[in-house]
Amino acid sequence: MPNSKVKILSPNSQLSFAQGWYDIAPDSHFWMTGRLYALLHQFKRNHVPIDQPLRGLEIGCGHGVLRSQIERHSQWTVDGTDLDLGALKNNPSCRGEVYLYDVFDKEHFLKDYYDFIVLYDVIEHIEKVTPFLEACLFHLKPGGYIFLNVPALKSLTSNYDKVIGHFRRYDTKMMAEQFEANGLKAVHINYWGLSFIPLLWGRKIFVMRENKKDTIVEKGFDSKNSFLNEMLSALIKAEIAVMPNPIFGSSVMAIAKKPLQ
Repeated sequence: MPNSKVKILSPNSQLSFAQGWYDIAPDSHFWMTGRLYALLHQFKRNHVPIDQPLRGLEIGCGHGVLRSQIERHSQWTVDGTDLDLGALKNNPSCRGEVYLYDVFDKEHFLKDYYDFIVLYDVIEHIEKVTPFLEACLFHLKPGGYIFLNVPALKSLTSNYDKVIGHFRRYDTKMMAEQFEANGLKAVHINYWGLSFIPLLWGRKIFVMRENKKDTIVEKGFDSKNSFLNEMLSALIKAEIAVMPNPIFGSSVMAIAKKPLQ
């Protein structure tokens, strides 16, 4: 059920993000299920305490698929924030709150408030990442976790990346350097999505000559074939189970910690 109880802390923003993406990205989408599986596997490998009643903030939560998934698989409460009021109103009802909130506003009651911050598929949309991460860390307790996921491999950059608002695709070295620039202690950084690379190469070619933004987004991410969607979901789960730390992949997933001082 959509959550219309959005708490307004900042003005609504006119975003350039392709709004149609939300319509083709339900939690059953093979990439959404694969990302969750990669997250849970990484958490288990690094002894992240999902059985404890921690509270966190997903920044750039969009329509709330990930925060809902995390709450279902943990004892955590996940608040969500975004600058898009329409997307926030479509968040499912969860244990956490939903805020229309710009982290640069640095509300005092949220200073050092959260046990963890989730930034999944966000910082690639940010031109100047270091000050953005500094604003995010304002909200995180000393010693708290920050979880990130980003698209990987510059060679996979396509028209899809351009229309969706990606400034860059990462590698593990870039992620480690970003952590160092923000004074964060890296816990674990790994690639995932090796089996998706042929799909992304195919997407790059498929949308190469397309000009319409909505068409590029739909062709680049929509999974209309339920059988294919299930097959790809099973494939990525098998990959992560067998190769949890491939030498490269279509995404980089990382865990870091805010210093105690």
